[in-house]
Amino acid sequence: MTYEDYLKKAYYDPSHPGSYGGVEKLYKAVRKEGKYVLGRAKIKKWLEGQETFGLHRQINRSFRRRKVIAPFIDYQWDADTAVMKSFSKENDGYAYFVVTIDVFSRFANTHPLRSTQGKEMVTALQTLFRRGRKPTKLRTDKGVEFRNRDVQRLLKAEKVDFFYTQNEQKSSYAERCIKTLKSRLYRYLSRHQTHRWIDVLDEITQSYNAAYHRSIKMAPRAVTKKDETRLWKLQYSTQHYVKPATRGYKFRKGDTVRISHVRQPFDREYDERWTMEYFVVDDRGTKDGISYFTLKDTLGDGVQGTFYQSELNRVRVTEQTMYRIEKVIRRRRHDALVKWMGWPVKFNSWIPLSSLKDYKSGEHE
Repeated sequence: MTYEDYLKKAYYDPSHPGSYGGVEKLYKAVRKEGKYVLGRAKIKKWLEGQETFGLHRQINRSFRRRKVIAPFIDYQWDADTAVMKSFSKENDGYAYFVVTIDVFSRFANTHPLRSTQGKEMVTALQTLFRRGRKPTKLRTDKGVEFRNRDVQRLLKAEKVDFFYTQNEQKSSYAERCIKTLKSRLYRYLSRHQTHRWIDVLDEITQSYNAAYHRSIKMAPRAVTKKDETRLWKLQYSTQHYVKPATRGYKFRKGDTVRISHVRQPFDREYDERWTMEYFVVDDRGTKDGISYFTLKDTLGDGVQGTFYQSELNRVRVTEQTMYRIEKVIRRRRHDALVKWMGWPVKFNSWIPLSSLKDYKSGEHE
């Protein structure tokens, strides 16, 4: 029995002490049995070729990211949508509110929404712009409420550069602002034994802008053009110097990796945490001592955005790698057109019927 066969038997036996765990758990179980002398590196390399391990490997969500730098007031706004659907009946049908926040001054704006459809979002943004402030750039997450045709047409007409974040943090300034605003709203609702938040949203937002903000050492609404130089130095010039990473890159060009899924905070533990599709490291770089990578898919098409090391997970692909089939689209005499589970439709392909293995469980060799 080869060591690979031994590891496979141990890892996929539910009764084995090293089964379905991580590197350390399997390493200790193997070492205790003493049948093979295997180091952690060899066990890790074997596990990287196992889909079960790769899809459910724990994600490190807390890691250093490149800092967003806004050089002056209203250079960049972050925007996001807060969900209040459970109280829509008590709020005249309003189920959401949009939040924008100026990254430099932390000044926030809000507007209630009955839906997140494009036309309603356009109306909300027009209202916010008419208040006398408008950003040079607008950043959001990948939500369709900002990426639809109506909103994009408005932003183009207003000469606002739009971009959206690719990684899991989303629009972090807007999300933190939403957390604060919702916390204050819920305290108000609790105090007054009501579910009607629509009447006090503006007041709560004004309170947020009038309160001392720790990062800028003043209230957002008090920030003016004459404060820009001082706040620039406070937020950026006085940042502690971070020594560039000396351990090198975790991944090399040409490495095959999976990407961590964008998840909500309360995911079930058995959901796949990583993409079934895997990608190839196309390029890499560092900024402020933080490594980042660009990717391409296995057909050579570039993947939009950059990725941090903690958002990638190496996968070992060999001739024995198995691929799951989502469905057989069409059959011919000797082959079948299949849709691969977790892969885009552009990867649909014809394979020999003789290559189908245990189709009900979705595997192909």
